[in-house]
This record gives sequence, structure tokens and C-alpha cells, in this order.
Amino acid sequence: MNRRLKCILLIDDNKFDTFFHEKVVQRKNLAEVVIVKNSGTEAMEFLKSTAIDDINYPELILLDINMPGLSGWDVLDQYHSMTCRNPNTKIFMLTTSINPDDEVKATSYAAVFGFISKPMEIDTLVKQIEANFHD
Repeated sequence: MNRRLKCILLIDDNKFDTFFHEKVVQRKNLAEVVIVKNSGTEAMEFLKSTAIDDINYPELILLDINMPGLSGWDVLDQYHSMTCRNPNTKIFMLTTSINPDDEVKATSYAAVFGFISKPMEIDTLVKQIEANFHD
């Protein structure tokens, strides 16, 4: 893969999954910067405080569905209601859910471009990036 993203935002409350997924991204050199937020609240604070032309505004958000407090669905709702967000940012949902309704619901959001089962495999992420980000 020759496409390297500027910034990936990883949002997941599970520290083991976060550590593993961050290593997956780093091992394949998929992004210049990986920012980790351990809750939906932290992620929304970050997104609201980062200018869309900032180098650390994510091109890709990897978002866990099931989190305490703000769930992935709550984050999506708040993200879509933000007046200042980058329309080029793409979101891939991360989940352990086997419920097909979750994937259907995820695709109802305009910014959601992928649905990835956890733990995330390197090849799956690379294929999603290749399919959704073009030079």
C-alpha cells in the first residue's frame, strides 16, 4: 500500500484493543500520526477543539461501537451535528457485535465508510483504506 494518511483517530474504551490497533496502524506505517482517545467524550472534545485544517485533524476515525458513556452511535450523532467538521473525514466502525442490524445502522451515516470486526486485522484495514482513500 502506498497511501499514508496524515492522521488517524482511534476511539475505543478497551485499552488492550487500543494498544493492539495502534500497533497495527504503526506496523504498516498507515499514518503519520495516530491519536488515541479512550472515550467518546474525549474524542468529541478533541474533534471540537481541533481546526479542520490542522494537521492533526483525522482523515480517518476508527470508532468502537460499544463504549460506556458516549457510545459509538452517540459519537456519530454528535459528529454529524457539528457545524465545523471536515467533510473528507471517513469513519470505520469497530465492533465485536455480530448483529447485522449494527452494520445496516452504521451505513445510514454519511461519514461511515467501513465496518470492521475486532480485533482488527492488518489486511482488512489496508483494504478499507485502499478502497476509500485515493491519491
